[in-house]
Amino acid sequence: MMFMHDGLPIACWIEISGWDAAQKFFVEKSTLEWLETGIRRTCVRTPLRPGTMVFARALANYSCNPSFPVAYVVESISSPDQAGFREMILTQLRPRNDECHDPASAVDNLVLEDCESMIVH
Repeated sequence: MMFMHDGLPIACWIEISGWDAAQKFFVEKSTLEWLETGIRRTCVRTPLRPGTMVFARALANYSCNPSFPVAYVVESISSPDQAGFREMILTQLRPRNDECHDPASAVDNLVLEDCESMIVH
């Protein structure tokens, strides 16, 4: 399910996965929100650290939004609320142009950019 405002998505149901603070693999279902400022936000119960790479996959199949995982980095994460949820701010990871970077370095092949792949136009 995707929530829309003025024809643009503001949230969609996702499956988020990765490795938690204890290096254990996790999978949770959540909602990914697009804020007017361009920030992407979601909530999870799993304890994560800033800088952690996670993968989000849309749970609904939209015509221009394939359901393959998209890599994000956790920019910030809050302390758990009373229900145990932690709010996360995410930034999408994208491959860099290999012309100026050493392809042997996996870290150098990623760049932080805004999430555009999950927006329906």
